[in-house]
Amino acid sequence: MVYGEAGSLLEYFQHQLLEHPSFYHTYQMDFEEKMTNVFWANAKMILDYEYFGDVVSLDTTYCTNRAHRPLALFSGFNHHRGTVIFGVALLYDETTKSFKWLFEIFLKAHGNRKPKTLFTDQDQAMAKALVVVMSETRHGLCTWHLMQNGIKHLVTKFNVNENNWVKSMYAIKEKWAACHMKEAFTLGMRSTQLSESLNSNFDACMGPNVNVIQFFNHFERVIEEKQYNELIYEYESRHKLARLRYEHSPILLQLTQVYTTTVFNIFQNEFALFLAACIRERIVSQLLFEYVVTLISEEGEWRVVYDPVQTSISCNSRKFETIGILYCHALKVFEANDVKFVPDQYILNSWTRHARNGIIHDVKGNEVVEDPKLSSTQRYRQLCSTMIRLAVEVSTSEKLHKIVKKGVQELCKHVMEIQLEENILVNDDGGAQRSTRKNVTQSNVRVIERWGWFKKLAQPGFHFFNPFASECLASILTTRVCSL
Repeated sequence: MVYGEAGSLLEYFQHQLLEHPSFYHTYQMDFEEKMTNVFWANAKMILDYEYFGDVVSLDTTYCTNRAHRPLALFSGFNHHRGTVIFGVALLYDETTKSFKWLFEIFLKAHGNRKPKTLFTDQDQAMAKALVVVMSETRHGLCTWHLMQNGIKHLVTKFNVNENNWVKSMYAIKEKWAACHMKEAFTLGMRSTQLSESLNSNFDACMGPNVNVIQFFNHFERVIEEKQYNELIYEYESRHKLARLRYEHSPILLQLTQVYTTTVFNIFQNEFALFLAACIRERIVSQLLFEYVVTLISEEGEWRVVYDPVQTSISCNSRKFETIGILYCHALKVFEANDVKFVPDQYILNSWTRHARNGIIHDVKGNEVVEDPKLSSTQRYRQLCSTMIRLAVEVSTSEKLHKIVKKGVQELCKHVMEIQLEENILVNDDGGAQRSTRKNVTQSNVRVIERWGWFKKLAQPGFHFFNPFASECLASILTTRVCSL
């Protein structure tokens, strides 16, 4: 990086850490102690990867500035099939060594959880690094890049049997051919254009004269816009139900409460096709039922095996194993066996309204909070509504009022003691290294009680807040502070 950029970058990262404790970043230095590769992931990226990180797209087609530093974007689908980012990097170059570092750091940032499938372009250095770092991950090639390269190599050469590029692509057909990729879990992703659609949003900060600060300012605006769009989808999914084409279908009534609106509409299209499906052949054995299913006016057939004991199906198309949604031929077999609701094992959590439920921890073991300020506001609102409801319930009864008042006084006493321990006590190392929290002694503190709140008079800005304190509790707190 040029002079001043490294300092600006570190200052940006430090600011992010203060605002969001789960923010992760790291960088690599060369032998001259200059910063080369940089990676970062904010709290939302860490949460998104934990919820939706089974299938990942990596794209490095854009460069950021006159130094032509590749911008690497890890992205994927959320439960609305919208784009989410799992991590970002500025690379020094696109060598196997740099990609190996990138993959290792990416896994470290996300607790060493590897994706099931990773889509990239045809970069050989990237493929070599992926085999070393994530050998268990299925590597898929972007079909869009394949098509563009095919046009470039074949537009003037019709003897495809002798074309070296065609031979090389055939040698790795398991990474892109549909008949092979149906063995991979892809969620319907077949290219890196998911990442490239994000890259188009960064056009304004990709000019030759853009510095690091300008890049990050624009980067944050793009991220905020993506998050705002997701909030819109989330609100509509929680407050609006999708329109049912068949109002009396038990399966549709079930899944409209479970799937997000976007995914439900995809499923509903398959349900409409199921009405055009026919069972051409049925083979019944002692344990399993095998069906051959076709669609009216369409060629092709599917072989579906149904297990009546487990209420499970398997199909030669492997549509559910690949995308996570039941297709029309599977629904036809369920209908033939009088299965009126989709079994739980065929409802992929990543497509549901509750995909974001659950507590996630970062690499330090701390709970990841997307927005600490928002979490504080939510806790405040929850407590306020609880206390107001309680006050309304007990205000008409003298007996209940006394019980609650006594309980609140004891609770406030306990809270004040915990606050004192957290904000006053020094470390147990003999005082050599004092806590960053303020140390309070009898000489610089005087606590008074005024209508239920406490204020530190000697040093402004340090105060205790207790809306339910009484004179008795005030004297206890005064004694406790003054005795330190």
